[in-house]
Amino acid sequence: MSVDITRLFPDRDTRFHSLVRQQGRLPIDAEENFASDIAEWERDDAFTETIAPSGSPDDGFRITAAAVGPPGDFTIGAGSFYLGGARIENPAALTYRNQRGRNWLGFPMDAEGTANEAIGTARRFLVWLDAWDQTVTATEDAELRDPGLGGPDGMAARRFGWRVRATPVAGPGCVAARTQWLAARGWTGLVDAGTGALRSGGRLTVGFNPAAVDQDLCAPTLTPGFLGARNECYRVMTSRPGRYVWGRDDAAPVYRVRVETVGGVMRRVVFLTRPRDEYLKPRQGQTVELLRWDERLPNGQKTAEPLGRFFTVATGLSDGAITLTTPVETTVTDWLAALPATALSSEDAPNEQRYFYLRLWSGGGSGGQADHPFASGDLTGTGLRLTFDPATIPGDAWVIAARPDAPSQLLPWALKTGLPPMGPRRHVVPLAFVDLDAGIVTDCRRRFRPLFR
Repeated sequence: MSVDITRLFPDRDTRFHSLVRQQGRLPIDAEENFASDIAEWERDDAFTETIAPSGSPDDGFRITAAAVGPPGDFTIGAGSFYLGGARIENPAALTYRNQRGRNWLGFPMDAEGTANEAIGTARRFLVWLDAWDQTVTATEDAELRDPGLGGPDGMAARRFGWRVRATPVAGPGCVAARTQWLAARGWTGLVDAGTGALRSGGRLTVGFNPAAVDQDLCAPTLTPGFLGARNECYRVMTSRPGRYVWGRDDAAPVYRVRVETVGGVMRRVVFLTRPRDEYLKPRQGQTVELLRWDERLPNGQKTAEPLGRFFTVATGLSDGAITLTTPVETTVTDWLAALPATALSSEDAPNEQRYFYLRLWSGGGSGGQADHPFASGDLTGTGLRLTFDPATIPGDAWVIAARPDAPSQLLPWALKTGLPPMGPRRHVVPLAFVDLDAGIVTDCRRRFRPLFR
């Protein structure tokens, strides 16, 4: 989830190891976030260089054949796994299909989410760990908000979400299975062999659109640049291959909502949490992203899935609700209705325990779609022009800081020459090659001994 920040420092290659506070200056969020990132980069590099780029010190995520259960099911061992220095934990052993009971609330709907759909009739498959860095806001975990302070939330928390997936491959063995898996996913050359970091090959270049500048000869001459009247932080994200969405305030406005039927179709969205001011209200023509739950936290609250479904607002917020131009799929609403009571939180109001998340994107779509094609490449009304390298992955995101006091300068500077995605961080590593015909489970995990041993 994105959060309301002023800017982001993406470049760890500067090799700064700390920040220094100067007297008489007010601290800002970007400085504190940068200091936190520097500490994290230092810690991860130290672990990777001295212990292991990835691997487990115990039985964490070890795959074994399930003693009972449907064909193709298997057990995921309890323990920890380190990916580029980041620690991922599975606190208790569980089976592949029972991940939903642990944390994967969207399990039945995803094409890769059930053993039948992911593995099908395949007798050989690669089991792999998918882990990603996620930012959890107070909209998702209400316990982060102190009700005594009032007003907007002050912070968000970061964690790693994970799930175990399976992809049919021929093998044999881990090396061949890994090569086939990467090719099947379209990730050949994109996954670091040591840390498992998935790095998109895409780039975003941001320039200025001269057509957005008034060319009236009787008016003062204007230099192409950022046309906004206030300091802005834009978020640009690839929504699907060849298309993108964008939003102001880092696309941070997120709400809990309920979807209701209008005229026999599910397209009325009722806001359970309200926008804090007029500026943040969804308006006709804007794009919104509807997100399911992803993981149930220990306190019963739920994180949002990394990438949702995009819709265009037909009528803006009125009487606490908006309508969408297209209906929400029944599979989405049926999924929510079918969730057991154990997935709900007693801390939520009784009539607000089943909900979706909605993220507001400022830029409306084009061509009858809720998103834009790469070729359009404009942040409408801002004077900013986007050029995409097509080799991006859905979910790749960039944070663009633009300031009216310096209309020809963007932060970070590398946006002018082409910048890799700034997030989210994601790691994918093989866990096991399974051959059901031979009755063999080959452990593909790296192992390392804790230093005290």
